[in-house]
Amino acid sequence: MRQSLGRAARLILLSMLLLLSVPVLAQDDPTETFTFESGATFQFPESWKLDPKSDPLTLESEQTQMVILDYAGLQAIGVDIDEASHDTILEMYFNEYHKDRSFKTIKIEPFEIDGRSGVQYDYSADDGRARVMVIPFSNGSAGLVEEISLAGKLREEETALAIIQSFDNTEEISGITATVAQKIVNCTVSTSFDDRVQVRVGPGENRTSIVFLSAGPSFKVQGQAKATDGSLWWKLDKEQVAPDKAVNEVWVKQDDVKSKGNCEDVLDVNAPPLVPIVNSAPPANNTSGSTSTQGTAPQGGAWVIVYSSGKASCFGTGTIDVAVDLPPQAIGVSVSGNSINLDGDILTRTGGNTYQGIGQISENGQVFSANITVQVVSATQIVGTLAYTGNFGDTSCSVTYPFTVNKS
Repeated sequence: MRQSLGRAARLILLSMLLLLSVPVLAQDDPTETFTFESGATFQFPESWKLDPKSDPLTLESEQTQMVILDYAGLQAIGVDIDEASHDTILEMYFNEYHKDRSFKTIKIEPFEIDGRSGVQYDYSADDGRARVMVIPFSNGSAGLVEEISLAGKLREEETALAIIQSFDNTEEISGITATVAQKIVNCTVSTSFDDRVQVRVGPGENRTSIVFLSAGPSFKVQGQAKATDGSLWWKLDKEQVAPDKAVNEVWVKQDDVKSKGNCEDVLDVNAPPLVPIVNSAPPANNTSGSTSTQGTAPQGGAWVIVYSSGKASCFGTGTIDVAVDLPPQAIGVSVSGNSINLDGDILTRTGGNTYQGIGQISENGQVFSANITVQVVSATQIVGTLAYTGNFGDTSCSVTYPFTVNKS
């Protein structure tokens, strides 16, 4: 299956590059734009790496790291725009993120950028010099940028200055910036039952289930959303719940778990694009009238895999339809106990006729970790999906596409 998946990845990579291609500009030109939910925006060079899931937001080159907070991020550490001075914001930031360093107010210096008067604070970081700046916004709120050298002195000041100059918010203060509580939201969920709470890739039972929530531990809640059927769902920390799964987000139904903490303050977040779930396999025929708990095992030998068109959820672009124009491919299938060897990829039974596993796709120097989920429809037919996250150009995309495997 690895060879055929490699061919599929090649076509998908080409499709992504064609769909996401942009004109070639100077490496350090701030051509890319990031927008916070509060409306604050900044621009940065295409060659710099942005981690949109980091908290706080980070932006890096080979020599510089930048930490960027909009006003909602400042509110999360207790900043009150009506009362806190710029000096106070600096001190609160240090107390939150640099508890092991001393803060000396005498070192605070004023600075001005495009007619906006802020303050800055220079200090020595682990690998070099660093600077924290409070940036006033046009709408009366503010943001913060920390510039950290990864190699001695600050070496990319001109590029950093262009990023800082672009950091602003002209929208009226509303929504998140007006309603985020000054206290930090601390909400966790848990379950007492193994193999009971299904973790899905988005809110709704029409989303693919990837794993069961482990019984016992408490899991951090990162947001909430309402499914199309009106049910409420918690967004959990993916690295805590399913670190080995090739998915972007993990969700559980609120009614299925116990919550603890100030969960009433959890913010509403946007749900990821909907990718249709793989149809469940029908129950195995059983002439004895009893119910099988082991499910159906496929026959070993030569099989043929056929790929169907899928979807890609890309950062900054929404959902993209991906056409996979591949002829049927011959693969080998073997069975050992509760595992299926699908042309080199080992999938383990998770219950009934469902098997899951992690495969590797290597294409054009990139190695993708792919989450493979299959359901054995019968001894001679398997249906499944393959999902992975990869960078196409400088854009991160979560790709999911279905396939069918039939016995030769």
